[in-house]
Amino acid sequence: MQKLLIIWLISIISIPVLAEENVVLVTVKEGDTWRKIAEEYLGDADQWEDLVKFNDLKTTQLRVGQKLRIPANSVSRAREQIASAAQSVDKAIENGAQIFAPDALIAAQELLNKAQDAFRKGQYYSARLFAVGAAQKGDYANELSQSMTTKGIEAVIADMRGSVETKKEEDLDWVDAELNQKLFTDEKIRTFERSHADVVFLKGNVLRIDENSLAVIRKLQMDVRKRAAKAQVVLLEGDLSAQLQGLGAQDEVEVVTGTGVTIDSKSKEFQVDVAKEDAATRVVVYDEGGKIDVSSGGETVQLKQFQGTKVMPNTPPEPPRDLLPAPQPVAPESGERIFGKRSLLKWEAVEDAKEYNIQIGKDPLLRNLVINADGLTVLEFETPLLQNGTYYWRVQAVDQDDFPGIYCPAQKFTIFFDETPPALIIYKPQQHQLVLTPEIVLEGKTEPEVVVTINRKYTVQPAADGSFSYPYELNEGENQIEILAVDKLGLENRQTRTVYLDTTPPTIRIPELPETEIATNLKVYPLNGYVDTDATLTINKRPIPTDSNGKFNTTVVLSEGINTIVLTARDRAGQETQLIKRITLDSQPPRLSLRKSTNSNPTNQNIITFSGRVDEAEILMLNGEEIPLTSGMFEKTVRLEEGENELIFVAVDAVGNEFHKTESIFCDTQPPELLSHSVSPSTVYGGETIELRVYARDTGTGLHQTVTYTLKGPDNFQYSGVLTRRSQQEGLYQATVTIPNTVQGRIDFKQIILEDYLGNRQEFTF
Repeated sequence: MQKLLIIWLISIISIPVLAEENVVLVTVKEGDTWRKIAEEYLGDADQWEDLVKFNDLKTTQLRVGQKLRIPANSVSRAREQIASAAQSVDKAIENGAQIFAPDALIAAQELLNKAQDAFRKGQYYSARLFAVGAAQKGDYANELSQSMTTKGIEAVIADMRGSVETKKEEDLDWVDAELNQKLFTDEKIRTFERSHADVVFLKGNVLRIDENSLAVIRKLQMDVRKRAAKAQVVLLEGDLSAQLQGLGAQDEVEVVTGTGVTIDSKSKEFQVDVAKEDAATRVVVYDEGGKIDVSSGGETVQLKQFQGTKVMPNTPPEPPRDLLPAPQPVAPESGERIFGKRSLLKWEAVEDAKEYNIQIGKDPLLRNLVINADGLTVLEFETPLLQNGTYYWRVQAVDQDDFPGIYCPAQKFTIFFDETPPALIIYKPQQHQLVLTPEIVLEGKTEPEVVVTINRKYTVQPAADGSFSYPYELNEGENQIEILAVDKLGLENRQTRTVYLDTTPPTIRIPELPETEIATNLKVYPLNGYVDTDATLTINKRPIPTDSNGKFNTTVVLSEGINTIVLTARDRAGQETQLIKRITLDSQPPRLSLRKSTNSNPTNQNIITFSGRVDEAEILMLNGEEIPLTSGMFEKTVRLEEGENELIFVAVDAVGNEFHKTESIFCDTQPPELLSHSVSPSTVYGGETIELRVYARDTGTGLHQTVTYTLKGPDNFQYSGVLTRRSQQEGLYQATVTIPNTVQGRIDFKQIILEDYLGNRQEFTF
């Protein structure tokens, strides 16, 4: 590819440019050194190694009188051509080639990089060829950009990372921003965590809206006649950094914060930060000759290069302060080639630094950032995985008051790695192979100088042709074997083999089934258990499905009495295991014979004794209370409650069969209640017939049909008799009695005897 590029360059470069270069012949004098000669003839003492290569010398030791060939004209012309190309590229950037001619600009930058690399290697002729091509591509990008500035594009999102949103003045909703999206006056743009957006103005000026920021593009104007740009940005919160390399003498850039701070800039590189915690505004200036007027609270301070100020809301700015110096890079050396996907960047400490910020990008100006890491408290940073290519990085210190310091000059490094992992072929064992002996031999082939590890534990050094073998001891069952080949760049090729060692017959496990014989009352009996995952299962020659873990859930239908169940497991090696279980089905309930101390029901006894016998029962319960059994015999005394008593006997055998028997006994121990009694008339004069009435009530078994009574009267008169109940519901007893003619005076009851059907009685004496 490089050869074709050189041929193309030769075809476009004029003959005078390619004229043969003059070589100066120099004689080494006393006191001469390589660095002194390189400084005198090449203008750069660091080019001394190129002189050694140009003279094709095997040693760096100089001898007085030694003749050296110095390509003085080649060096000066190459240096001039590279400087001219760099100027052409910078001019294209200033005129917005990043937006209007990105392809031509990238080509110019790539050619310029090749020219600089060739110059450092002492290939001055190739360096000139590349530089001429870079200048022509830069001029083309510049011309194309200038021709398009009349299209009226005001600003473009040239680069963005993460989550970025914009909102036009007339819109209600925020929308996701797009790369190369045009921005217009009064349009808002906001970024979220780990996000940023580069807004590019004409002439290649860049305003970077950093993470968690909100800004308004307040004014974007271009005076075509004067070729002067006017821009005003309102920073409501967050960070804004500016790289205004194309800022002209008549251009105006103004930043206004939401806290009342105005920043009128004549600086090409500055940064503004509005802190979220206390709304403090920090402004810093980086470029040589740059000036910024910071106004707030009716006062203005002017910042110059490497100065900053802090402004609290609506208060005058603090006096300018000096920024912390740039940290000194330690590693890698600028231009170093890194063989791998990561690079460890290191720098020296800066006195009074609180933390450090680092930027890594794809271009020397770090506009196209790949990594932007803040708040580092150590003096090193390991990059994440990077792609092949050239990168630039710089680091700055942050002081105790959160002012960002001066960035160190951009350092260059190149990431190089071969993305193709080493080849790896496994001959033995085969995937999912079943073996019957514990020891196997792993055999395979990879590339020379590759390290092979087995399960990341055992290391194997392949032979010169990449072949390898390793004895491996298997464990019973499934074995996962990882074979990993790693080359010098750390690229890996990983392959696995699953090998099964089977030296034992399969197992059958039924955790819930006892080892002894089983008795049950279930006609459909569940069998749940496990077999080895590589085994099949039958129960009484019936195939039973299992899941990926060897688990099975099935049932067997039992007959009354003893049932023989045969479980057979067979593995892939043909080994069998049988498990024989005997299950007895007992579906008959136990038998209960019952005797009690009284056959009367209802009864007026509140204590009753039950006795009897149960056959084939383990437990006998009465109303939930267990009754002790002696050889199946039992006796239980029960205290009855007034009223209806329900006695439930439950006999349970060993497998859970139940027999239920219910006895209902009504208990009535309370006598009737006397409600009222009367004699009418209660005063007699002899020979009258009187009416006797008694009202009673019984809440138990009911009133007796008759009531015995005794009357009393004057002169020791007494009369006894029987009242007959007229109505069961009313409890009324009535009778008539004729009083002897000789009895005169008051008649009343002397005694009433009430009785219910169970013989509960009560005497009432008056």
